[in-house]
Parts: sequence; structure tokens; C-alpha cells
Amino acid sequence: MRPVYFSIIVLFCFFIVSLIVGCNETPKSKIDTAKKEIANAQNMQADKYAAAEFSNAQRSFNLAMEIIRLEDKKLIFLRNYNLAAATLDKSIAFARVAVQMSGKEQEKERNEQEKKLQEELNRKATLKRAPAKKK
Repeated sequence: MRPVYFSIIVLFCFFIVSLIVGCNETPKSKIDTAKKEIANAQNMQADKYAAAEFSNAQRSFNLAMEIIRLEDKKLIFLRNYNLAAATLDKSIAFARVAVQMSGKEQEKERNEQEKKLQEELNRKATLKRAPAKKK
């Protein structure tokens, strides 16, 4: 009878350890990736050129961090970071779109400035070539 109790205790301990080990961990790599992508978007002035996407990236990141904070308050074997990971994925996607849109808008702005500069240079060249009026 004694070996049966011992076997039950060993199985119970194994079950508890497997619950603790098998639990989700905080998605640290996704947090780091999201931070880098948002910083990259900020460096590309996405807050100016792609404000909606940049704002969505920041909001998604803040929401994911709040979800992680709430999950951390739970017992270790009840934690589930899947929603936080999905929200971080959205944040990363928004930040990448913001970078792309920002780059396109900056290129567009540069082209417009170059066009205006070329027009101004052409106008000045035309004025130089025009004969001066005699008085």
C-alpha cells in the first residue's frame, strides 16, 4: 500500500512541475521587436507623415504591455500571454506600415521640393537670357 501512495505523490509532483514549466512566458522577443520598430518609425518621422498608423502602433504596444501586466498578477499556471503576443504583432505591423508610408511621403515631399527648385532655377535662367530693357 505504501508504494501506491508514493507513486501518487510522485505523479502529483510531476504534474505540478509540468504545469509550472509548461506555462507561457512573457513574449520578451516580441516586446523588443515592437520597441525597435516603433523607434524606427519615430526616427522616420512617422508621427508626422503617417500619424494614424504610428498612433495605432503605440496604442497596440501600450495595450499589450497592460495585458502582460494583468497576466503577471495571475497565478503562474493560469497565465496566458497569447493575446499580448497577438497585440504586439499588430503593433509591429502598424509600425512597419508607418515606416513605409513615411518613406513614401518623404520621397513625395522631396520630389515636390526638387521640382519647385528646378522651376525657380529655370525662371532665373530665363531672366538672365532675356535681353535687358534699354532706357
